[in-house]
Amino acid sequence: MDKNRENKTARERLVEAAIDIFGRNDYKTATTRMIAAQAKVNISAIPYYFGGKEGLYHAVIEHIVAALHEATKGFVVSKEARPFSGESGQQMAAAALEKVLGNMVDLLIGSAQGQRFSRIIQREQMYPSSAYDIIFSNFMGPFLDALAKLITIAGNERSPERAKLRAIAIFGQILVFRAIRETVVRSLDFQGYSDREIEQIREVIIDHTRAALE
Repeated sequence: MDKNRENKTARERLVEAAIDIFGRNDYKTATTRMIAAQAKVNISAIPYYFGGKEGLYHAVIEHIVAALHEATKGFVVSKEARPFSGESGQQMAAAALEKVLGNMVDLLIGSAQGQRFSRIIQREQMYPSSAYDIIFSNFMGPFLDALAKLITIAGNERSPERAKLRAIAIFGQILVFRAIRETVVRSLDFQGYSDREIEQIREVIIDHTRAALE
């Protein structure tokens, strides 16, 4: 038996299984029976821990949001306290922006976990459910606000609306490499996002970001 699976609680196994099942199927076709079977947990554990299918789905979304926060290393919260002013402040803001973008590349493009998460996030973008409120309120909204603030400082952007548009465009660079992964791999004859290929993607994203701030 997989030791990691063995050491996880029934609740944790259900969340892990649900990430896969909800990722491969839409919410309606994913069943609690499928999830319980993959988790090797009695189906009665789902209402016990989560109240039902919707509660389990919301727990999956909260798990994804927690992973996104971990990848950004407190960026959304800590940026408020950073003293960005003058030329050195511009440099600090640019460095902070590049660091958090690099971390997001590692999670969303460079990890198997990110691939699993992205299926659910992309579906919520196309067909938002009540669970998208969790994604937007707890991560995406504050994250884009934080990016926009750094862009305002690092790029001397005067318009708050344009700063937010730039934040979305810059973050979108990362998302597109996940959303059209198969096209990227085939067009560049990539192996399938090896470490070297991910580093190339990171470099291009950082180069584009620097150019956008000039």
